Order: sequence, then C-alpha cells, then structure tokens
Amino acid sequence: GDGDKLRVRIEAFPRKADVLETLPARLQGLLMLAIVLGSFGAWFDQSRRRSTIAREQLRDSEAFRGALIQGAGAAVIATDPDGVITLFNPAAEALLGYRSEDLVGKLTPAIFHDPSEVEAQALILSKELDRPIEPGFEVFVAKVRTTGDETREWTYICKDGSRIAVLLSVTAIWNDAGQISAFLGVARDISQLKAAEKARAQFIANISHELRTPLNAVLGYARLLEQAPLAGEDRERLKRLSQASNMLFSLVNDVLDWSKIEAGEIEFVNEPFNLADRCETMMAIMEEQARQKGLAFRFESAPDLPLSVSGDATRFQQIMFNLVG
Repeated sequence: GDGDKLRVRIEAFPRKADVLETLPARLQGLLMLAIVLGSFGAWFDQSRRRSTIAREQLRDSEAFRGALIQGAGAAVIATDPDGVITLFNPAAEALLGYRSEDLVGKLTPAIFHDPSEVEAQALILSKELDRPIEPGFEVFVAKVRTTGDETREWTYICKDGSRIAVLLSVTAIWNDAGQISAFLGVARDISQLKAAEKARAQFIANISHELRTPLNAVLGYARLLEQAPLAGEDRERLKRLSQASNMLFSLVNDVLDWSKIEAGEIEFVNEPFNLADRCETMMAIMEEQARQKGLAFRFESAPDLPLSVSGDATRFQQIMFNLVG
C-alpha cells in the first residue's frame, strides 16, 4: 500500500575464470588438474562399463554358439588350417564312436575316412584342378579354399569298423586378415536314405521283370501268328497287336530301368517315322477300352498332315496315350 517500500539486493558472483585468477598460481594448477582428472575418470568409468557390457554380450554369444554346436543333431567337426581337429561335438562322438579328447589337437579327419575313397577323390581333384592333390586332408578342402564351401557324399569308418554313408558339408572360416583360420565340417548320416534307395531300386527291378515276362510271351505269340494264314481283317488286327506290344515293351524298358532314370540317361532319338501308323497303333489299343465304356473312338487327320516326320516315335506315342487316356 501507500508508504510500503521494496528493497532489492543485487549481488554479483565472479565467474570461474575470475575465481581462478584470484587464487595463487599453484592452487590454480591443482584445481585445473582436479577438473581434468575428474572428467577423465567419468569417461573411463563409462568406457569400462561399455567394455564390460560388450564382453558379456560376446561371452553370451559365444556360449550360445557353443550350445548350438554341442546340441546339434548333426556331427560337427572343426579343424585348424592344417587339418588338426579342434572340435568334435557329442553328435560326432555318437556317430563315430570316438571320444573328443582322443582326437582334438591330435589327429585329422582322415582317421575315420575310407582310404580308398580318399585316394580316388585325390586323383579326380588332381585332374580337375590341374595340380597334384595328395591323398589326405587336402582332399577334403582343396576346392573349399577357393569356393568357400563344398558338399559331397563320403563314407565314414567308425571306431568299431562299421561303415556309414554321410553327406559332408565343409566350410572355410576366414579371419579379418582374409586368411583361412579354420575349417568347419557338418556331417549327416544318410545310411537310411541309401538303404531306402537300394530297396526302391530292387522293387523296380522286380516289377520290371514281372512286366517284361508276360510282354515277351505276347510278342512271341504274335510272331507265331504272323506265320499263320490269316484273313485280311485278322492280319490287320495282328499287326496292331504286334505294334502295340512292341511299343509297350519299349516303354517298360525305359520307365522301369531305374539306373537310367537316376543317371538321366534316357535318350531321345531323332529319326523318321510314319505318323499315321503310330496314331493307328494308339487307336488299336484304345478303341477297345472306349468300346467297353460305350464311347465312339475314331481317328481323323488333317489333309495337310505329313505322312513322315522326324522325332522319337516311342515318346510321341507315350504323349498321345497320356492325352487320350
């Protein structure tokens, strides 16, 4: 209100630089050193904490990778650049019967490989790479050194002498300097797969025999009938029977020859054949089936259809049967 007075007190505080200037030179130096040391200490503490966290993360990551390798269902075997085993996981122990401590740092994977297989592969690689490859560890990594990895089938010989077919994938491990620091091999037991393939091949062979035997009998009787005096219509039917039987026999030979199928060796021929004759052969086989189903089946050709074409007559008939049937 009226008569009241407002009192204001203003004080000026000196800056740090002003404070330092008022101190003796020796105290100024000690104070500056304390400030620098305090800042460095704070930075060091932060750096140490970050380093500790990084080491813990690296340790956790290595522990995780180690757990993956140790718990993997496949045999994992690592070596140094010279081939000496550095890792032999429990799955490898179970597969081969060796203990890790018996191999790590002492032997190379050649100890459980088939020597004759290694020698044969050494000859193949020597020709392929145009340089001598001696039988031994180099056989497993010669191509890996340039390609980085390789997968192929091998035969492992267990400690008890038993043999196991495996699919082995070998990978090169490179360090920061661009040099190979290790090789990592992952082997999977494919013995059961091989046994299944063998059983399947045997089944195909049995079926092939069962089909070829009656077909041979049909062809034999057809040849005997060709020598008998037959009327025009009967002879035409016999001709169609012979053609159909020969075609079916050819298909059975190709389809059921499993070795050719696996090797991709079924060959296609390119030779002239009569298109109309092949179509009539198909009709001879299919028209009876059509009649039994109450269907009319006839063959009509375009006026400009060539009589002779080049190609694989057997494959052509197979395609036609698939389309019509």
